Amino acid sequence: MTNEEKAQALLSSPAGCSFVLDASENLHLGIDRIAEPDASFWLASSAMDWCDVHAGAGWRERRSMTLDSARDFADLALEIMSSPQFAWWYEPLDLGNQVWTSPQMIRGSLPADPALTEPFRPERWRRPSPPDQDADPVPDTSVQGTSTLRGSATSEVAAYAIYAADHICAFPLAAWRVQFEQEVRVFEINHPADWHELCLEFPHCAPDGRLVPDWRAASEQWDGVHLTLGGALSCEQARYEADGQWSMMQFWHTEETRWLNRIAATGERVPDFQRQPHDLSGRLRRFPYGFKPGK
Repeated sequence: MTNEEKAQALLSSPAGCSFVLDASENLHLGIDRIAEPDASFWLASSAMDWCDVHAGAGWRERRSMTLDSARDFADLALEIMSSPQFAWWYEPLDLGNQVWTSPQMIRGSLPADPALTEPFRPERWRRPSPPDQDADPVPDTSVQGTSTLRGSATSEVAAYAIYAADHICAFPLAAWRVQFEQEVRVFEINHPADWHELCLEFPHCAPDGRLVPDWRAASEQWDGVHLTLGGALSCEQARYEADGQWSMMQFWHTEETRWLNRIAATGERVPDFQRQPHDLSGRLRRFPYGFKPGK
């Protein structure tokens, strides 16, 4: 995938557009600083929260305005994608740094060994209900979702820290590093075309006519699906059409891997994640949309 294709995909998603717009307000920090995981995670989580369909009244107007506003920042999107410092956004799954976290107030007591201990049941689909449409079915994976540790945080922890989208928890977050004891087959998603490919290969037609993956069928060929950070910012709410079908990923708000099958693995306890104020939180600025939902 070329840098031009990455930039175009970023601007096809309201989340990607929001990231670019917020980046434009923080260029005083330097592109390289924005590319560091802590800043990228914070800005990506803020972008996901801004365009989330559950963010309140006026989300359609907010989405439209975000897409329209970003048209003037195509050069910045290309600059971001052309910088070698952002290459990690698209790196394949790093099995040695997968972390599972437990939102204690939601999922109850901590398991002694949380690493993918429950068999996946593909027929159990979580179906959020955004206004006027059915959501993408996504695998109800319970403990079977991991995020990549970079520095002192993960994309998922960053989302919990600012309560982005539907990421609500009580800190501290207990965490385990997953130690895999078998080879795993992982499908990588970096671009809306990758999601569409998965939908075409294992098709299931949602009530609104879009294709979504048949997770039961997908689990026969793949053990997990890894959404990179670049993929998350490019795919969220980005309609993609090919081969006479259309698809659109929703509600995968972070870099993460959803595990579709039981995996032989153990968990190594790592220090709890604390909800500490981000060292950039007082300096990172949001794009001045001038829009108040519901007004």
